[in-house]
Amino acid sequence: MSDDDIRDAVESNDPTRPQTFQETLDPYWRSLNLDGDPPEVLPVRSVTLAEANDVHFECMAEQGFPSVTDQHGQQAIEFSKDQAEAMKLSQYVCYARYPLEDKYFEPYSVDQLRAIYDWNRTEVTQCLRDQGVEASSPPSFETFVERYALTGREHWTATEGLDLMTLEELCPETPPDDRLYGAGD
Repeated sequence: MSDDDIRDAVESNDPTRPQTFQETLDPYWRSLNLDGDPPEVLPVRSVTLAEANDVHFECMAEQGFPSVTDQHGQQAIEFSKDQAEAMKLSQYVCYARYPLEDKYFEPYSVDQLRAIYDWNRTEVTQCLRDQGVEASSPPSFETFVERYALTGREHWTATEGLDLMTLEELCPETPPDDRLYGAGD
């Protein structure tokens, strides 16, 4: 499979997939099952995947829903049943105020797919071995790309079929942004 074939396959992925953060707002509002139209929310700033959870929990605290940390170090927001609607509205507001950068919604390029594939074959596989865990066997690069091209989302990772609770922190499946998107993006 040539780079042109790969590029064509990737570009023909699911046309219904959101290409920008803005395209995710209406479906997110509907998923919350809230009545009426969503409120107009001005974005404060875009966030990276690495900071999204922390920023979301800070925003939720500002909205009156502080988080607690359990004995396993997991953050959660406790609320009563009568606060459910307000909680969902706050989730939407925080989601819209701190949108993920649009780069996360764009299909991966061939170079990015190679970076993800190589990262999983080398870095993640070695990290898993260091933890005493056997990584899943990698497919060929062509098979990896074909799977991604079919869905526009899914691809092989070295952690497939494993319990991911702690492994994702120890052995991230995606290279850091500077390796995937370039420095300064």
